[in-house]
Amino acid sequence: MQLVYFSGTGVTKRIAWRFDGRSLKEYDGGEYVLLFPSYGAPGQGLIPQPVQRFLEKHSGNLRAVAGVGNVTFGPDFCKGAEQVARHYKVPLLAAIDVHAQRHELDKIKRFLEGEKVESILPGA
Repeated sequence: MQLVYFSGTGVTKRIAWRFDGRSLKEYDGGEYVLLFPSYGAPGQGLIPQPVQRFLEKHSGNLRAVAGVGNVTFGPDFCKGAEQVARHYKVPLLAAIDVHAQRHELDKIKRFLEGEKVESILPGA
């Protein structure tokens, strides 16, 4: 399994590098965990357009999602990742506040290695 990411500012890319992540454009098939930031405002969508287009084509191989954001966005913190997890019925592995914590990275790593990992979303 691989990690596939979208990064607009470079923050998400720095996290993805720890897992030899591939950008959306580099994805060439297979099961993946999707890592991306939430952008926008309520009512305008919090999932970046490139991520939406990618999922339209490749959602069949999506196995889990992790979000990157900033807690200063309040209730919209990592909301896009939560929406994707609920819509595609996959686990939300982490909601990362700018800089990933060791336990968040470990959880993603364990999932990529095939370990069953609990979602941080109740009922997901």
